[in-house]
Amino acid sequence: MVVQSRGTFVRGERERTTVTVGKGDQVQARMPDPEERRRYALHEGEPVIVVTRTNGNVEAYGAHSVTVVGA
Repeated sequence: MVVQSRGTFVRGERERTTVTVGKGDQVQARMPDPEERRRYALHEGEPVIVVTRTNGNVEAYGAHSVTVVGA
């Protein structure tokens, strides 16, 4: 849901996914490329969270739908 007020768009709260990161995992927040914007249903200006695990696996999430916690 998007609520418009005085030219500002505010996305309504969604259910969040909790992602647990362990020792050595890396987390980055950055602006997504066009494909990531489509994949994660991101609006212009919304970042993507990229988690790189110590084993090399990479996971990405829309920042509006994830909470990152340490193990």
